[in-house]
Amino acid sequence: MIVSALAVGLAIGVLVAGAGIPLGWYRSPGPSPTMLTAVTPGPEAFGANFASAAPPSSEVLARLRATTPQPLVRGAVDGSGRGLYGGSLDNSTCNADGVLAFLQNDPAKRSAWLAAVGVSEANLESYLTGLTSVILLNDTWVTNHGYRNGSANPFQSVLQAGTAVLVDQQGVPRVRCACGNPLTEAEPRLADPAGARRPWDGYDDSSVTRVNPGQRFDTIRMVDIATGSLVERGIGIGRAGRVQVSLIWSTDADLDVHVIDPQGFEIYFERKVAPSGGQLDLDTIPQQGFTAQHIENIYWDTQAPAGRYTAFIRDFNSYDTAASPYQMKIFVGGALVRDQSGALVDGQDGATEQFSVNG
Repeated sequence: MIVSALAVGLAIGVLVAGAGIPLGWYRSPGPSPTMLTAVTPGPEAFGANFASAAPPSSEVLARLRATTPQPLVRGAVDGSGRGLYGGSLDNSTCNADGVLAFLQNDPAKRSAWLAAVGVSEANLESYLTGLTSVILLNDTWVTNHGYRNGSANPFQSVLQAGTAVLVDQQGVPRVRCACGNPLTEAEPRLADPAGARRPWDGYDDSSVTRVNPGQRFDTIRMVDIATGSLVERGIGIGRAGRVQVSLIWSTDADLDVHVIDPQGFEIYFERKVAPSGGQLDLDTIPQQGFTAQHIENIYWDTQAPAGRYTAFIRDFNSYDTAASPYQMKIFVGGALVRDQSGALVDGQDGATEQFSVNG
């Protein structure tokens, strides 16, 4: 339920962006937020469980937090800070495609969900495609939304570390994968984690994080939940794996990403899966006049073959003569190795980028 606003206390810190120093931790005498473990659906859940794997144990989370550039993050933090989240290069933490399919098949819930996050119906697929699957490394305060009587019902909630969420390009959690609920930023005037009873082992209200929108980014750095190392991947619901080639653009032109593997097989929209294991898992064809952000993605999982690869972008079809700006980002083993920006007109190919994968 919505709790009436209460007085805000004094801010007690200031954050140097990205450094993990607290911005301002507002303390009010408000009621306790709803405390949700990583696997609890919570009240009035929108949908089913879209988390793709069991959450990491508390011991694993403690080890992962110790490896981040900003350990023991407290209070209000900048969403673009490095290592704020954990994740996996194979995107195994959340079934984002399942969230999209669920909303596309339920008009009433789709309408309520979109109203909660302020996204138009036309932009639903583009919005969800641009979100990235991560794991919370800290207990995190958000505004959650349940579904009741045809509407999204906002309530303050603290999500346990280990919860799978989808974050936007400013690092703000936008979807809780355990139930598909839409999320927005916390409202400090409406609740206070200090009043919560101990909801799970290791809970400390002084260590609760709330994420403010950071500087917009097109790659995300996170702590690999399997290795503990800091890795980088492209944004969006496309998978990363050993090799990831990501295309981002925002015009209505039909741009396509092409990758030629060491065996000479070319992956693109007509040949989406290579014998070597590469796959085009995001293929986008914008409608005329639709200029939201679009993403295409090609990846190899853990078994990318050694050798030299070639990648390029093609403008397959444009509705006008204007050039379409784009970005192509290439990652190998969780590191950005190529970053190309350009602009193409109808029928034009961009410059080729070559990169190597070691055996």
